[in-house]
Amino acid sequence: MYIATARIPRHAYEENSEARRKIDGVLSHLRELALDVGMDPDRNVVIQRLDDEIRVGISPELDLYLRESPGEWNPN
Repeated sequence: MYIATARIPRHAYEENSEARRKIDGVLSHLRELALDVGMDPDRNVVIQRLDDEIRVGISPELDLYLRESPGEWNPN
């Protein structure tokens, strides 16, 4: 199970190069983030192509790390 972090209608992803570039950017950023914290990006970040939408998802472990880790960006 993955937690959706970004989603877009499939037709928009396939027909709009700007939308595709943005989703691919989110995917790339999350993969780099997973590497930065010592997690395997192939196991912790996915792109799911469903019938009606495209989703970028992260594993529950990466989600928990991002929610709980200290840092200036995290208001918790």
